[in-house]
Amino acid sequence: MNQITDGTSSTVLIDELRVGTVASDLRGTWAMGQVGASLFAGAGRWDSPGPNVGLSRYDDIMNGNDDPKNGMGCQVGANSYQVTTKSFHPGGVNLCLADGSVRFVVNSITVGAYQLMHSRDDGQVFSFGD
Repeated sequence: MNQITDGTSSTVLIDELRVGTVASDLRGTWAMGQVGASLFAGAGRWDSPGPNVGLSRYDDIMNGNDDPKNGMGCQVGANSYQVTTKSFHPGGVNLCLADGSVRFVVNSITVGAYQLMHSRDDGQVFSFGD
């Protein structure tokens, strides 16, 4: 915890993640048998620009089912496990911060703010404003 220099109340520790829409799609599985299973990565970058991005090619998930119609698009044939945080909640997702609190973040959050809240030690502290 002492390595979270941007503050535990402003740093995301766990992102909400929907399960895949078919049995072979491992998104949302806690134990995929690989380090970093269901890893949310690349926050604020090409693959993860914000919550609930469900377009094709955004999630990189081996054996994933590209299902953008249901908000679960992915890169077909990917050999990794990197995904974008997703939920069934209207308008956003729940995120667990390093201090144990849970926050609802809207889909329309800026890419910059989304990236800041997922970085633990860049010296740019994200504020939820309350």
